[in-house]
Amino acid sequence: MILPLAALVAALVVGYSPMMAALIGLGVAIVAAALRRETRLSLKDIVECLHTGARTTIIATVACAAAGIVVGVINETGLGACACRASF
Repeated sequence: MILPLAALVAALVVGYSPMMAALIGLGVAIVAAALRRETRLSLKDIVECLHTGARTTIIATVACAAAGIVVGVINETGLGACACRASF
């Protein structure tokens, strides 16, 4: 399964956006899995995998959003600049 990873890196090197590169990597992974009978996925399996991936991604998205809010509040209030001057 190194082929999807190579496709992902190649798409990024060529200049595709990270979202487009991920889509290309996903497509290559599905095609690579279809080459062997043991790893072949049905349409239902593909949809279930995409659903599970989306649900798992929500956890990381919420954590990143919360961190972004905290950093934004610290920058807007100037609290970060005060903390830096106080340490010198």
